[in-house]
Amino acid sequence: MKLLYYWGCRAGVPMMDETEFDEVYSAYTSAIRKMKTYRASSHATIAQAAAKFHPPVRALYRGLAAKAGRQGPPVQLDHLMKHRLAAYGPPCTKCGLPLRTPEAKLCAACGAKRAA
Repeated sequence: MKLLYYWGCRAGVPMMDETEFDEVYSAYTSAIRKMKTYRASSHATIAQAAAKFHPPVRALYRGLAAKAGRQGPPVQLDHLMKHRLAAYGPPCTKCGLPLRTPEAKLCAACGAKRAA
């Protein structure tokens, strides 16, 4: 994991590399499947199912962050899927914040053009 500024949180957060993301994504999709099955059989609300199946995925992320010497913030699962290094571009040459996408031509923070 690497600490990187994330636009959604407006703060530096631990970002997952592809290996870590694959592990968390696998747990995430498993939790979603379990939620659907649980809701169909018990008529539980989304909030009830989420309370039951989301904590292990969040714990996995926080555990990976702790292993890397970072503290993973408490986040919703759909938001957690955005904490992926590969989703962001290189740092801006002017302000140093990451570009919002790997293909970004301008820095959203300062408006500087991406270096060629």
